[in-house]
Amino acid sequence: MKPQPRHLFVWLTFISALLLINGCSSSDSSSDSSSGTSATVSGSVTNYYTGEPIEGARISLTLEDNQSLAESDAQGNYTVKKPISGNRVVARAIAEGYGEYSVLVNIGEDQTLSDIDIELLPVHFSDEFDTAANTVLRDPDTNFAYLELTANSLVDSQGNLAEGTAKAAITVIDPSSDSSLMPGDYQTQPVNGESDYLESFGAVSVNLSNAEGEELNLAGGQTAVIRIPVASLYTETNAPTEIPLYYFDPKTGYWVEEGTASLMTDADTGELVYVGEVSHFSTWNADQPLKTTTLNGRVLDQFGNPVAGVEVRSEGTDYIGQTQAVTDANGFYSIPVRINSNLALYFFSNGLTAALEWESTNGTVDDVTLIPAALEVELTWGELPPDLDTHLVTPAGEVYFNNRKLSSDGFLANLDVDDTDGFGPEVLTATTFSLPGCYEYYIDYYTGDTRWDRTEARVKVKWNGETKIFDISHAIALPSDFENLTKNWSVFKVDVDDQQNVSLQWTHKLIDGTSCNPQVAAAPMALSPAQRRTATDKVKNKYYAK
Repeated sequence: MKPQPRHLFVWLTFISALLLINGCSSSDSSSDSSSGTSATVSGSVTNYYTGEPIEGARISLTLEDNQSLAESDAQGNYTVKKPISGNRVVARAIAEGYGEYSVLVNIGEDQTLSDIDIELLPVHFSDEFDTAANTVLRDPDTNFAYLELTANSLVDSQGNLAEGTAKAAITVIDPSSDSSLMPGDYQTQPVNGESDYLESFGAVSVNLSNAEGEELNLAGGQTAVIRIPVASLYTETNAPTEIPLYYFDPKTGYWVEEGTASLMTDADTGELVYVGEVSHFSTWNADQPLKTTTLNGRVLDQFGNPVAGVEVRSEGTDYIGQTQAVTDANGFYSIPVRINSNLALYFFSNGLTAALEWESTNGTVDDVTLIPAALEVELTWGELPPDLDTHLVTPAGEVYFNNRKLSSDGFLANLDVDDTDGFGPEVLTATTFSLPGCYEYYIDYYTGDTRWDRTEARVKVKWNGETKIFDISHAIALPSDFENLTKNWSVFKVDVDDQQNVSLQWTHKLIDGTSCNPQVAAAPMALSPAQRRTATDKVKNKYYAK
């Protein structure tokens, strides 16, 4: 598993195969860098933790030296008119108070894409400093030092020496619970046509600006000391003592190696940290290339037919990294993954989805069957407690750690993993609610003693094309309820009548038990500790975290 921030990133390397959607909505100003086309690229920019729209975010689509621009409106929506076309177009969003973020998009000529949504992490901390003095930028709450600058080392975009007061904004990226928090797709800049996939051990985004808001950077020949907190998934025993540094290139979408960092223990906080020197500011990542093996498998539809063009993504369970592949005309794929590791495989194709846990020591993957997914719910949380559990009550029974797949009269639901060592994610997918009766999605606090509101628990719900994000700290509850770990966190409830009318209620509150009474109750709390261990022992790992 891995700690805090999961979806904070939309993985879109093969999005053009998935989102051939005509007629997009949205907002606002854009500059045209191509002509003779009515194509658009649209989406939204939101706060990663809360899902709140971000107004005034600057969005750019970049391919080499070509660029198209837009700005998000009050609802966080944007539209880029007449966008540039090509493979690995970098969609980048920058907003005041947030760390910048980039996803990769393949845009065909005259192609219209919608739902290119970008979630931004709030800035971890910001501070002002005198550019003419030696400066150590420290988190005021923890005294952790992120950056050391020498006097008179900064310049503006024209190369003029920065004077007076400057502002620093530092965003910490710990992709332990959500590997998509990292910009791009974990691929390095190609050398002789070959690109490596990376394993991340943590990253930091640094932005410096003058009083007018103009970006500042290091002058030629100058360096600064950067300190990157080690991602929560790793410890002193499995974090390399020396590691390459990579920066994200927003023009190409690749990670570029430059310099090295050493593993140290911070004297003020006791945190593990990578310390190295950099010659410019960007998103810097402490990485090492993956040592890979290849998994081979096949994807089928519900009738047993092979499916071509399926996006396949691997995400490490005991490491932080992603790789991608696409199925061929016969539904077969080959995907590189880290050797001797645990991972999760995800499959996406035109509203169909599947997920599978696997070990890279077994190179032949079981056949995977896609199901239609009207609902996708993702649970992530912090390092503690070790175990929160996803539950979906349905008229046909309950989906949870000991009953992860359910099929009844055309209704299908699947829980990908049971994470028992912190962070998550746990992802539940389900088809349209076709069975009359009561459904409820809730989180059970299984083990631990951390207060509910300090668990960093976050649920992201995608239902019929819409997305909502819920944070446990904003749940409806009495102050004392957050200390009551026997409470369940109910996120939403659905009632379906005999005429198939669906009524959705966003409950988002701490409750006793559940509001529904399934006809076939799984009764998870009836399991003895020994039975629970037997069930969870089958889940040898989880996948990423923070």
